[in-house]
Amino acid sequence: MYYKVKYTDKIKNNRAECVNWGWHIKILPKYKGDVSVLKHGLQHVRQFWNHPFTHALWYKYSKRYRLQCEVEAYSEQLRWPPACDDTMYYRGCFARFISTTYNLNITEDKAYGLLL
Repeated sequence: MYYKVKYTDKIKNNRAECVNWGWHIKILPKYKGDVSVLKHGLQHVRQFWNHPFTHALWYKYSKRYRLQCEVEAYSEQLRWPPACDDTMYYRGCFARFISTTYNLNITEDKAYGLLL
């Protein structure tokens, strides 16, 4: 799987640690040693390569697909340090982020239940 990682302060979403565009991953420099953030971004790269011609459109216009993508990425993130070191805390943080950031009309409790 081809991907490119860039550590930069130039991330348009001011609430994100990491953003993806296709196989490109941008991560804030302060997360350079955070394996879990990188694994989250790599999960989105896998999603892109599974549907390279339609992923961006599905992600933008399908709340169901966007929810699926984020649940997969945050669930992957929970498997790696530092997130796996305090899974309950990070699972709550990620559930809150999913329920408030992605325009999904989902409760925090529902998001929490979807995260593995």
